[in-house]
Amino acid sequence: MMVHANNVLNQRQLSASDTCCKQGNTIAMFGSSSVDKSTIVNGLMGFEAQLTSNIRDNDSKGRLTTNPRALKALPQGGLFLDPPGIRELQLGTCEQDVNETFSEITDLAQLCRFTDCSHDKEPGCTVRLAIESGVITSRRYASYQKLMREQALNGATLAEKRAKDKAFGKMINSVQSESRNRKKGAF
Repeated sequence: MMVHANNVLNQRQLSASDTCCKQGNTIAMFGSSSVDKSTIVNGLMGFEAQLTSNIRDNDSKGRLTTNPRALKALPQGGLFLDPPGIRELQLGTCEQDVNETFSEITDLAQLCRFTDCSHDKEPGCTVRLAIESGVITSRRYASYQKLMREQALNGATLAEKRAKDKAFGKMINSVQSESRNRKKGAF
């Protein structure tokens, strides 16, 4: 199995996938709902073969548009399977892959003044300086942060997840108890 990373905004990357789209090959794409799978299909097809939608204004998330499975005959001769989106797609233990993909960020992070720099407001933060000077886009850094948060969540052991859930439950109970006590004291 081959895996290709594609950017729907980069026609050259889509064109690089043409070798996989030749006669006798079937391509399948899997991913979360609203991550532009259908847009990639349209790019490979060369026309609007799949319905797509813009992101929602109220929460900046994508809209689910593909419901049925679709098998498309590609102009290059192959077949393309576009299944509906899936609710959740988790990363395995791939912190190293994320760090390699965003190597410019991880390399700069090693130069920060503090080894535990959160790249937020610490003095001497080379990552923040690179973002402010435009060397790294804030969008790219946000993507890096999101993937690292997902990796931390997915990499947590079952015991760690249970402990976190238990602590959250205790916090909720504490807030509710405090609220009830305030209401009793108001009478």
